[in-house]
Amino acid sequence: MSSILAALGAIAALAAPLAGHDTAGRCRPAEYAYVTNYGDATLSAYRVDGSTGALTEIDGSPYATEPNPNEIPGVRKVPYARPKATPNATHVAARELDTGMRRADAVWRTASNLKALGFTPDIIIGHHGWGEMLNLPDVWPDVPMLGYMEFYYHPHQADVGFDPEFPADPLDFPRIRAKNAINHIALNLGGAGHTPTNWQLSTYPDWARARIELLWEGVDLDTCKPDPAARRAPLKIGDMTIRPTDKLVTYVSRDLEPYRGFPLMMRTLPHLLRERKDVKVIMVGGDGISYGTPPRQGTHSLLDKSQISSLIVPTLSSVSRSVPRDRDHVARRRAASRTHSKI
Repeated sequence: MSSILAALGAIAALAAPLAGHDTAGRCRPAEYAYVTNYGDATLSAYRVDGSTGALTEIDGSPYATEPNPNEIPGVRKVPYARPKATPNATHVAARELDTGMRRADAVWRTASNLKALGFTPDIIIGHHGWGEMLNLPDVWPDVPMLGYMEFYYHPHQADVGFDPEFPADPLDFPRIRAKNAINHIALNLGGAGHTPTNWQLSTYPDWARARIELLWEGVDLDTCKPDPAARRAPLKIGDMTIRPTDKLVTYVSRDLEPYRGFPLMMRTLPHLLRERKDVKVIMVGGDGISYGTPPRQGTHSLLDKSQISSLIVPTLSSVSRSVPRDRDHVARRRAASRTHSKI
């Protein structure tokens, strides 16, 4: 959520013409309705100044803020009820659409209450992947909507079927194709779409690309840059200490899985550590599956570590689920080589 809000300054400049005027004729900031995915389960209403991108509270807002880990100054959040799990009787290929429409219903009810209390945004922004935004044009039919179009699913050469070592099951192809149902509904709502990379845009059919704008996410160069001072001081992460003379290789990913190149990384490590005695390796990531198909037993990270455990020198490599944010920043600035997968 924070990364999307950080980009709102640029979006606010594009949306500045949406700003209206108050009763005194003064120009007022545009009001945004931001819809998160199911991970946060809140619909947020706030103002963004079109010239500065600053977030401000809505004066006299009747919407209560409930505390949660994503608390942001100036943002008042209204939670919506999470939908019940999709019944097992639903065809496996249709379950994602069923769940998405349940989320859409829940957000529709919350948005309708907001409208009844007097709130009408100038623009609606959110992620189309999970269905929350699908019914919002029924609440605010005249409000423009900007939706994040992240990915169009394919049974080959995408998040499945890209590596002969991990072949896709043809019986799963119908489910993979059906995952695009929400994509198709979203693309036909009449709003605007955006995606951050040419590759993601290329996954969409030709007819859909004309409806999606390429908006680069950008990189915070004040954080993501080499730091000579960090190389001169010892760095401790977990039980490993990296000395100034050590060469540090880092691998960072949300989950350690084939789609993020984790098996290739693990099979590269024995050769790297045999050839370079001054190299230390830190890998950070969870054991879940964000994309692709899970292994039949266990997790990909445990599977790959067990397969080559005898080849890796334990004192020279470390795998962690997560590291504190400040340690993560220092490690990236200190690293001689980085493999960073952020999808």
